[in-house]
Amino acid sequence: MKPSCSFPLAAIVAIFVGPLTGFAQETIASKPATIWYSEQFTVHSNAVGRDFLIQVARPVKPQTGKVPVIYVLDGNTLFGEVADMVTSFGYFGDTAPAYVVGIGYPTEEFGQWLSLRNRDLVHAHIPDDIKLAAGSGEGAKFEKFLLEELRPLIEHRYPVDAHRSLLAGHSFGGLFTLHMLLADPGAFAGYLICSPSIWAEPQLLEQASAFHAPAPLKVFIGVGSKEEAQFGESLRMVKNAEDLAVSLRGHASGADVSFIEFEGQTHGTVIPAFFSQALQFVLPLPAASSH
Repeated sequence: MKPSCSFPLAAIVAIFVGPLTGFAQETIASKPATIWYSEQFTVHSNAVGRDFLIQVARPVKPQTGKVPVIYVLDGNTLFGEVADMVTSFGYFGDTAPAYVVGIGYPTEEFGQWLSLRNRDLVHAHIPDDIKLAAGSGEGAKFEKFLLEELRPLIEHRYPVDAHRSLLAGHSFGGLFTLHMLLADPGAFAGYLICSPSIWAEPQLLEQASAFHAPAPLKVFIGVGSKEEAQFGESLRMVKNAEDLAVSLRGHASGADVSFIEFEGQTHGTVIPAFFSQALQFVLPLPAASSH
């Protein structure tokens, strides 16, 4: 004879199913996630002939006067990470407060993002059979958009200090940032160059050996120690970054250059480590005034 159970089956169902059903109902409705203290809008570029997604994060604490601004390339992938760091660092007093401007594309397709950023972030045309850079070569148009269209818009719309503008990029974005440093060093007060793909424009190393900045500026260069093992020694990801730092430091360039090879990091994992250090370097807290 089977043992009887006086505990009603309905009660058991209510215990295990009821709460789950209520929980599921609460999470059915959803909406896109947002980043605190930020907004986004689309800008059409006449220079490039396409639209760009612009994301802007402001300091948490109200500011009096104008503050620095960091323009971050590859905004689709990097804006959230950098904005979170700058917001947190500024709030806790680890760095000076700053605005963050992410420059990306109004697309949710990874492949389309990859194609567009290859086109915009490399000045030289690389043969299309090199899949890492297919469609490249329109960096000059993107540069015109950045300097002549986007920056005036941001400086008109937000209380940012044009003389404390910074440019940051990773990979091809790092290459573009380096290109800007060498071609027009006075355009920004600081350059954050992460894992630059110098293999795509190796002539930049020679240009760096003769570099001279017209005014003091900060340059932070970083690379992951595992990047050559990751991509092969022929791309010289680590060696090129090292050579770049040596060249910029060794020619009385007027630039304050910092270089870190991040031990144990790859092309992807180096990003948070890089920005954590670079932001503290280029956004120092104002010196305490003496009385």
